[in-house]
Amino acid sequence: AVYGKDDANTGMQFDGGDVITLHTGGSQRMIIDNAGKIGIGTSSPNAAEFSATPDGVLEIEGTKPVIYLTETDITDGHGWLGVSNGVTYLGSTGLGLQIRTGTDSASTRIAVTTDGFVGINDTSPPRRLSITGEDGAYSGQTSGNSRTSLLLENNGSNYIEFLNAEDDSAAIFWSNEDGQNQGAIEYKDSHMYFQAHGQANQLVLDSQYGYVHLTGSN
Repeated sequence: AVYGKDDANTGMQFDGGDVITLHTGGSQRMIIDNAGKIGIGTSSPNAAEFSATPDGVLEIEGTKPVIYLTETDITDGHGWLGVSNGVTYLGSTGLGLQIRTGTDSASTRIAVTTDGFVGINDTSPPRRLSITGEDGAYSGQTSGNSRTSLLLENNGSNYIEFLNAEDDSAAIFWSNEDGQNQGAIEYKDSHMYFQAHGQANQLVLDSQYGYVHLTGSN
């Protein structure tokens, strides 16, 4: 063991079995085990939920464990990853969050702005959820409706696809103060159904020959 000259309960211990531990105030704070796993606040660093055979582990244990990063060359540039009351938080007080992937040079795949706008393949999302397609951003126009919550942008064809079994339906619903599902467009059993004001199947596009059926009293 190695301790300070005037601090007998703070230092480094070699506990046998190729293990190193760091102690302050007479309590173990950090361990490096014989597999190179690092534990802070725990004596048995592991990641069993991630892998049954984890290799290269940093585990931090506590009542509210957190990794907190501060960038010193800008004002209020903080980022953190923490757990509190069973909820995992990824946070930033800077200019937003970005998730990047790639092999040689990582590219931003998901961005979250300080206003809570989310972009997928879009680093400056103009709407609450903005998704840029495989052909990149469209330069011929911008989104002109500030009430738009979902923006699908592509410099090419643009689609929304539902994929499920034929016996199961796929639909879009509208609800308001009159009730839930007041309006709907639904596809089921090879039929397309349209409804408004809570009335069932007011217009049906038949699977055979494209026949159209209209129902209702008005």
